[in-house]
Amino acid sequence: MKKLLLLLLLIPIYTSAQESDYVPNIQVDSASRKIDFKGVVQVDGVSKEKIFMRARDWFTREFEVAKAIVVMDDISSGHLTARGNYFGNRKRGIITVNFPYGVTFTVDLHIKNGKYKYEITDFVEIDGLNGQGLPDMHPSDRYVFDPKYRNKNGEFDSTAKERLYYVEGNANNIIVQLKAALATDKFDHPVESDF
Repeated sequence: MKKLLLLLLLIPIYTSAQESDYVPNIQVDSASRKIDFKGVVQVDGVSKEKIFMRARDWFTREFEVAKAIVVMDDISSGHLTARGNYFGNRKRGIITVNFPYGVTFTVDLHIKNGKYKYEITDFVEIDGLNGQGLPDMHPSDRYVFDPKYRNKNGEFDSTAKERLYYVEGNANNIIVQLKAALATDKFDHPVESDF
């Protein structure tokens, strides 16, 4: 029984050690100084309209009505933008105590025939409530630029690593899901004609 109890106590320390080995691979836009994941993806032989419809469907499936707000939806220019969020639990301290934590972000797509450009940015963390009982919201970029989140060697401290790990993981998850959704015709709709 004592061995089982010791094993259960070591699990949170082991997972904390794995997270502490994490080195953030965060992309930052030099002009805006914001965390910014972007790329261009080829979708050979697929029209702008079909890619756009796939993207729109992906937004509505992935980010339910309560989770996303479409702020730009222009099929003629191929521009689609939405604000979304992910909520989950975050660990606090050596003993794993989960509490609600979330990140909001913007996904911006520029679509052309056979390709699209994505940009995921404007990460804002929602971490509990502030003194007035309102959501405590902070731009996630602060962990990259604020020196108080660096140790004496200039490396990210444990708080920055933990928060950037969450941001990077969610951004990479969005990218993988987006690429998969826009590469397949599984959800294609007939494209309406202008005539």
